[in-house]
Amino acid sequence: MSERKPLSRTGRARAEGERDNHKEVLLVKKVFKGLFVLAIALSLSALAVSAQAAAYRADSSRTGLFAPGPAVTGRPLWSFDAEGAVTASPILDGSTLYVGSQGGWVYALDAATGRKVWASQVEGSVVASAALADGRLYVGTDSGTFFCLDAATGKALWRYSGDWSFRSSPAASGGVVYVGDLGGTVMAFRASTGTPLWRFASDRWFSATPLPEGDLVFVGSHGGRFSALDAATGKESWGGATGGPVDVTASHRDGIVYYGSADGCLYAVQVHKVIPLWQSCVGDGISTAVALSGNRAFFGTFGGGLYALDLAARGRLLWRFSAEGAILSDPAVDGGQVCFGGADGKIHALDVASGRELWSYDAGAEIVAGPVLWKGTLIYGTTDGVIGALR
Repeated sequence: MSERKPLSRTGRARAEGERDNHKEVLLVKKVFKGLFVLAIALSLSALAVSAQAAAYRADSSRTGLFAPGPAVTGRPLWSFDAEGAVTASPILDGSTLYVGSQGGWVYALDAATGRKVWASQVEGSVVASAALADGRLYVGTDSGTFFCLDAATGKALWRYSGDWSFRSSPAASGGVVYVGDLGGTVMAFRASTGTPLWRFASDRWFSATPLPEGDLVFVGSHGGRFSALDAATGKESWGGATGGPVDVTASHRDGIVYYGSADGCLYAVQVHKVIPLWQSCVGDGISTAVALSGNRAFFGTFGGGLYALDLAARGRLLWRFSAEGAILSDPAVDGGQVCFGGADGKIHALDVASGRELWSYDAGAEIVAGPVLWKGTLIYGTTDGVIGALR
C-alpha cells in the first residue's frame, strides 16, 4: 500500500474550497426544492380556492364558509336588473358571478362591477342555484327543463325535458350531475352529454340540493326522509325519518353530515357507515341550509330566528338573533361575520361569537337567495329582481 502524503497548503485550500462549493450547491438545491414544493402548494391552494368559489354554498361540502376577506360594512357598490325575482343564490368562479332569475334568464356578471358578461334565456323560471364544473353551467327551471350551458358564452350544450319543476340546485361531482324535482325523483346525468344514468323515486318532492360525498349522495325530501344514495346506482343505502320536511341543503365537514328539518331539529350523521350521532332541537322549523365555521353551526328558522349551535357540545345553543319574519336566505360566513337576508328586506351581519348585529342594509324587498362573500364584497338578490353588491 502506498503512503498517503499530506496535502500542501495550496492543496488544502483547494480541497476546502471544493467542499465549500459542494455545500453551496447542496444549499441551493435545498432552497430550490423548498421553493418548488412551496410553488406546488400555492398552486394547489389556488386551485382549491377556485374550486371552492365555483360551488353553491361556497364549496362542494356546502359549508357556507367563504375565504376570509376585508370586512363588509354594508355600503352599496353596484346593482343589476335581473328582469325577474332572484331566489337562486349566486355562485362564483374567479371574478365571474352566475345567477338565474324567475324572468327566465341566466346571467354571467363581473363580480367587481356588476357588468353583464352574457345573458341566456331559458325555458321557464330559474328558482334554484346553478352548479358549475369543467366549464359547464347546470341549471333547472320551473318548466321541467334542465340545461347545460357553456360557462364562457351561455350557449346551451344539452338539455333534458321532464314533467316536473326543478327547484333543487344541482350538484356536479366526478363527471356526474345530480338533481331532484318536484315529482319526487332524484336523477343522475352524465355531465358532459346529459345521458341519464339512474333515477331514485320517492313519494314526496325534492327541493334540497343533493350532497355527493365519496360513493354516497345525501339528500332530504319534503316527506321528512333523509337518504344516503349509492352514487353509482341511485339505490338507497340508508334512510332516516324526521318529524318534518327536509327541504334545505345538508352540509358536510370532518366526516359528519349536518341537516335541518322543519321539525326544528338539527341532525348529525357520520358519513362512514352512515351512523346517526345526535340531534338538537330549537323548537322552530329550520328553513335554511346550515353554515359551518369552527365548532359553530348557523341556520335560520321560519319563526325569524338565526341560531348558532356548538357542534363540539352536540348542538348546544350558543345564541339566537331575532329578525322580522321568516329567514329563507342561507347564511354565509366570512371571518368574524355571519350574513343573511330576511323577509323584512334587510341584509343582516352578525358577530359569529356573540350574535350581536354589526350592521344591516335595507334592500327594499324580501331576500330569499343566500348571499355570497367575495374579497370584501357581499352579493345578494331580491324578489323584486335586483342583484346587488355591498362593500
